[in-house]
Formats: sequence, structure tokens, C-alpha cells
Amino acid sequence: MIIGVTLHSQSTSGKTYFSPWFPRGGNGATFACEVIASADTTNDIDTFHVQVQTKNAEDSDKDVVDLLASAATITLGTDENVTSFEAGTKLSDTTNQGMKELVRFMYTVMAKTNGRAWVHFRMLN
Repeated sequence: MIIGVTLHSQSTSGKTYFSPWFPRGGNGATFACEVIASADTTNDIDTFHVQVQTKNAEDSDKDVVDLLASAATITLGTDENVTSFEAGTKLSDTTNQGMKELVRFMYTVMAKTNGRAWVHFRMLN
């Protein structure tokens, strides 16, 4: 059984990938990303970034909203490292936007100058 997803990039400005849309579980959430393995952080990979996006079912993908407070730069260099981050808001928060009907992750992998960046990870329940 293969666990996780492998993403790669040869770009120093970053390569972007998206997860499938899934229904929100509430107004806010705490997510966790486990990096199982990654390229050499000294020579190959610069950063691995996860952003939570949200939209309503009737909205098109161009109308997505980035939950700005949810952006997370995932810790690399130590295998099996788990990074957790929050997205959305508490129900009592009237100034910040919570999650809409659907949620997805936007992953960005950024290479260093030699362009051999990769990361193998999984989002935890």
C-alpha cells in the first residue's frame, strides 16, 4: 500500500497543485500535514507551502477565496514531521471569513537553483 502523495517542481518560482474539493466540516478547522520524505533541503527544495481555499458549490473555481490566515509553510528536513495549522474562524468571530460549502488545498513546491524539488506527504484526518 502506498501512503501519501508525491509532488515535484523544477521551478524556483514554484509549481502549484490542487487537491479535490471536499465538503467543509464546520466554520473552522485544524489541519495537519505529515511530510514523509523530501528532497535535500540544502541543495534541492526551498519550500513546501499549503494554502486552504474555499467556495460555495455554485461558484466557479475562479471565484475561490484563499483563507489568508490558513497559509502554512510546512517544515522540511526531518522525515515524518507533522505541521498543524488552523483555517476558518470561530463562530463568535464576526470580522474574519469562515469556510464556505467546499474546501480544497493548494500546494506549492519551490525548488532551489538546481531544480530537483520533491516532497512526499499526506494530509492527516
